Amino acid sequence: MITVSLPNQPRMRELLAAFAQEEQELEFVASDLIMIKFIDNATGDQLDILGEYVGEDRNGRLDVPYRAAIKLRGKLNASNGEPETIIEYARQLTTAIDVTFVELYPGKVLLQIVSNNPVTPAILALIQKISPAGVAINIEFVQEGDIFGFDGEGVFPAAANIAGFGEEGVGNESVGGKFMEEL
Repeated sequence: MITVSLPNQPRMRELLAAFAQEEQELEFVASDLIMIKFIDNATGDQLDILGEYVGEDRNGRLDVPYRAAIKLRGKLNASNGEPETIIEYARQLTTAIDVTFVELYPGKVLLQIVSNNPVTPAILALIQKISPAGVAINIEFVQEGDIFGFDGEGVFPAAANIAGFGEEGVGNESVGGKFMEEL
């Protein structure tokens, strides 16, 4: 900040004070205009404009979920089907507890998604859309909590929360998944 010492001239001081006040108001407005362009600060119509930029429709969503969808769409637009992007997208769409990405030869991917939320055909279609060209995504949904199962069969690995039989004498007696559930 520059300090200027003026002789005792009240009119000059009043004039400079008026200009300084107007300049400060312009700086506040300019700062606000810059800040609303940041997705974390945008609301309402500003979010709609940002959504148009990245190709994400609001579809009746409130600001917070719409903001998250815009951020994700921006990442997807910039990605080339990297495993990390696919995992993040699947995790957000399904509110998954765990997502495991397994490459299967040739040109296939297995996504094991551990979640308690129901998955609709629309969500499945969205996950399939993020697949890179020529790569099929097989999706396996598993409920949260250990469930009974055997180690992977063929080229498919076991799901993230599969627990088989525990064996006495080898230290894994407590291992084991739910074999049956009473309905």
